[in-house]
Amino acid sequence: MSEDQQDQQDDSPKGFFANTSAIILAVVAVIALVAVCGLSIALIQVTRDGGETAGVTPTPFGGTAVPLPGSSNPIVMGSSDTDTISMTVDLPVTLRIGEQAFPINPVVIGTNGVWSSSDMDDESAAWVYGTLINGVYGLADNNENQNLLNELLPGDKIIVGMRSGYEQPFTFSQRELVANNNQTIFSQQAPGVTLVIVGDNGSERLVVKGTFDATAVNNNTQTNIFELGEPAQVEDLQITVNSASYTNDPNSSGFAYYLVDYQIQNLGLSAFDTTALRFALLDDLGTQYATNPIASQSGNFPPLSGFLNANQTVLATAGFQIPAGLNSNNLRFVVTHPNGAQSQVEIPFRSSGPAQGTSITLNIVAVSPDLTSLNLNGQIANLGSQPTVITETDVNLKTPDGTNYLITSVNPPFPWTVAPGQTLAYSVSYRYPLTSGSAVFIIANQPFQLSNLQ
Repeated sequence: MSEDQQDQQDDSPKGFFANTSAIILAVVAVIALVAVCGLSIALIQVTRDGGETAGVTPTPFGGTAVPLPGSSNPIVMGSSDTDTISMTVDLPVTLRIGEQAFPINPVVIGTNGVWSSSDMDDESAAWVYGTLINGVYGLADNNENQNLLNELLPGDKIIVGMRSGYEQPFTFSQRELVANNNQTIFSQQAPGVTLVIVGDNGSERLVVKGTFDATAVNNNTQTNIFELGEPAQVEDLQITVNSASYTNDPNSSGFAYYLVDYQIQNLGLSAFDTTALRFALLDDLGTQYATNPIASQSGNFPPLSGFLNANQTVLATAGFQIPAGLNSNNLRFVVTHPNGAQSQVEIPFRSSGPAQGTSITLNIVAVSPDLTSLNLNGQIANLGSQPTVITETDVNLKTPDGTNYLITSVNPPFPWTVAPGQTLAYSVSYRYPLTSGSAVFIIANQPFQLSNLQ
């Protein structure tokens, strides 16, 4: 079964897990899939609060099937056009706080959100099964663990080791006491880590939160990484990512669509079935987001489908559903061939930029008549209900050799403020010639590939 097929399985915005009977049916379906394909997949659902207050609905409750740490089974999130998000991630296997390391055991929390101490032991940490964006881990209520969390200082490291060997780095950010039945700690609205002292004494429990440390991510383990606009070779296929855009998910206020426009050419001698390709989006945290059929249909080009004839070239869009507050310096568009060959295209991304609810276009790229400046003109449309403000730090021009260029002139002056429902025309100039014939121009989290500049 393809990821796109899995994405379309669930069209109802229910809780993180379905009721008991639905789970039994899902288990039966998985067993049948194993018999046919030899694959083992754990299927769970993600839901979010659909009201005005984001993140108050707990997500990991219900269900009974819990994979063992070290299992090769990925977690595959069901996706639909309403309230779910698709991703494939490693299972967490170790939690390291300072010099103290804990093996991880997965647990399932009841529908009342109360975390029982019966799930805990002094030597291990308990991971709330299904908490993927904000990983929630419990520690036994003893003096050693209490002291360990109380002695954390801002910036101290919290490391979650994954089965693949990848380590998710976090830094301590806050500590608080919350009620034992507080369900907001399970929120999946923003990336992070949450550590909880789980015990039966008193009405409150100690909770520590950590933020993802993107600066500590080790990218050296990745291979075949290409840049925006650079042709990526995957066996007999050549794939070039031309642009990427970030737009609101019209069905989910806490999530967004990320649309990747690319060109694919078959350099082989025979037709290739494109349905055999796998596409994913990888963030700095290591989370992989599967293609979302609804998002893909909202792109500039149709989703890739059918056979690609020898030497044929087509333009296509791959759409993904990501958290609106995703914290990642870059995103990687991952293309996997059916034989296992893989290439990744790194795309600059600014999750905290003002592009959410904003449509940004680049209409004109021109060199001045005296060949001294590169002039860029476009428009910014505010599709949201709040003013959009773009400052000089949100606008960047970078060439593949790592050179960042300073703006020589701009109109209108910064900051650019765009009222709801309004459109602003902008003009930005940089020194020319550049050190390279190509560059990436970024406004907020919207990158544009510039080619043939020399």
